[in-house]
Amino acid sequence: MTTAAAGAAAGFRIARQRNERVLNERAAFARAHEARHPREQGTALGRSGESYETVGRSDAYCAEKRREQDRYELLLSIPTRIIQANDSAVGADCAICLSQFAAGEKLKTLPCSGKHIFHSSCVRQCFQQQSCCPICREDTAQAT
Repeated sequence: MTTAAAGAAAGFRIARQRNERVLNERAAFARAHEARHPREQGTALGRSGESYETVGRSDAYCAEKRREQDRYELLLSIPTRIIQANDSAVGADCAICLSQFAAGEKLKTLPCSGKHIFHSSCVRQCFQQQSCCPICREDTAQAT
């Protein structure tokens, strides 16, 4: 066996051992958690092995998380463009942060009827709370 092959085999062995150790630690945590917080048969588990019922997550909480995910997916579906020096938007103002658009900045044009333009980062902050256009209040989810 060559030195490179031996090194690769040792690397794989170390990675496999580490993965097994992590899986064993997660299983031990899940068993300990289950002993402290027994759950009903068939209850869905979260990422860390906790059941949603035992951590007090209600239907309203789950619904809000789904709405947040929908707003995030909507934001990703809106194309981002980088403004050029000869673009007509240069010098216009972002209605959220009130600063002027400059060449090289990332912009998003919302799919509302007014086609309003904002900095990409400003729209991201806005969409954490709502999915409507900050100017005309048109629901951008309906406009797409």
